[in-house]
Amino acid sequence: MLNAIEKPATAVLTHLPTLTSQQQGGIYQAFNGYTESYNLEREAKLLPWRISEAYKHDSKVKELLGNEDEAMKFIGSIVYWSTTQRIAVILDAKAYITEQEKITQPLN
Repeated sequence: MLNAIEKPATAVLTHLPTLTSQQQGGIYQAFNGYTESYNLEREAKLLPWRISEAYKHDSKVKELLGNEDEAMKFIGSIVYWSTTQRIAVILDAKAYITEQEKITQPLN
């Protein structure tokens, strides 16, 4: 049985758009080191810009998203995602990054 926190997250994550593993990895990498924001609507609006900026400045994102034409085509497609799809991607990336941080932190 899902608890009260898991229910909304599960409902939103059912709206994840179909992504290749490379696209998903590029999004995860774009959120690596991300400073938390509590305005998901604003984050959703800025998602194409965030991925575009990450592509310009992060070699791992470039490697994952491929050549510039492929990357810009993918980033352009994000513009047509619904706000719910964008939020689902953001929450998925944040959850992934948080889990990776838990795994890599030394145990005390």
